[in-house]
Amino acid sequence: MYFARAADGSGPIKIGSASDVERRLRELQTGSPVRLHLVGVVARGGAQLELGLHRRFADLRQHGEWYAPSRDLLATIAELTGGPAPPEAG
Repeated sequence: MYFARAADGSGPIKIGSASDVERRLRELQTGSPVRLHLVGVVARGGAQLELGLHRRFADLRQHGEWYAPSRDLLATIAELTGGPAPPEAG
């Protein structure tokens, strides 16, 4: 499972899963007018974790699997990835 967003830290966050995350990021990039980067990757949980996060953050859904970067979502990403919370806006 992965989290992606604009490289400058702005805009929504994609919550997705893929067996080849780097390839998926390249695929997303071809349809994006802004440079994207991975905010974090979670090796455990896969599709079940992704579905749970989609449900948990349904009120933040902007389009498809793209979500507004709330404090709660950013803190959850940090907790799941073991890293610092991504910035709210860039």
